[in-house]
Amino acid sequence: MPKVVISPKKGLVQSSGKGLDVEGDTAKYGFHVLSEDIDLALANALVAGRLSRYIPAGAVITRVSGVVSKLGDTASSIFNVCVSTTELAVGAAAAGTEYLGASAGATTLPNGADINAGSNGVLGETQLNDTAVDQTTNAAYVVVNNAGDLSLHEGDPRVTVTVEWFGLASVAI
Repeated sequence: MPKVVISPKKGLVQSSGKGLDVEGDTAKYGFHVLSEDIDLALANALVAGRLSRYIPAGAVITRVSGVVSKLGDTASSIFNVCVSTTELAVGAAAAGTEYLGASAGATTLPNGADINAGSNGVLGETQLNDTAVDQTTNAAYVVVNNAGDLSLHEGDPRVTVTVEWFGLASVAI
């Protein structure tokens, strides 16, 4: 599936990649949604994937969700979604405040579990955090971390991560 791009210069277009991207002054201030299907790297407690854009400081994040879009080949390949105040590369040490996962105290719907994208997971299973978080002074870089040692796991699991917020539009990393 191609990436959908809404651009002030070109309007609604398709681009290579995956997800939805609203660019430039198309929606500079207001309510925004960023959704990307992320290929996850299997490793030991490292950043497994990240969104291609960050949310500028001053935003109020209202909802973060993760949906299993492809299962890996090994059981219990578990992940969590975190927000870091600095840019993190895939393969970097896992970091950030957990928004989705077993340690995310603010997760209210549907439950506070890690995302299981392993062979014993459920395709389409969704985790959702609908507790608003104010990013007053820091930008928000959304990453998916391995929730444990997955270095011996196999396959290429994917998770669709969606973030909704009020504030400035996202910026490409």
